[in-house]
Amino acid sequence: MKLQDAYVAEKGTVVGSMKAIGYSIPTSTVFTYAGFTSGDDVAISSGKTEAWKATAGATLNDCVSGVWQLDIAQNTSTGGSITYTPKVSSISNCQKPLTPNFCNIGGSGTCTAIGG
Repeated sequence: MKLQDAYVAEKGTVVGSMKAIGYSIPTSTVFTYAGFTSGDDVAISSGKTEAWKATAGATLNDCVSGVWQLDIAQNTSTGGSITYTPKVSSISNCQKPLTPNFCNIGGSGTCTAIGG
């Protein structure tokens, strides 16, 4: 998020892809990473669904087919800055047991179910 925040601060009106902000997708045998990996900048006012997404290739504890995702939206209460919405595939099995801090991204402390 810090890379994206810095990019938005510099550009002012757009959100950048992972490539544009300098984020390197990790190499992993457990997760597949996807999202806004490359392409043209997107206006802050349009936001970006699935800006970052990690999908587990195996069951992790009780989390079957786990997916963790971040969406980006314009934060109208603070001008041109953005907000992050953390989402998980299963609130009951994938939210806190595996990633206790993931749902704190964006400051709310809670996640939304993907598709919900």
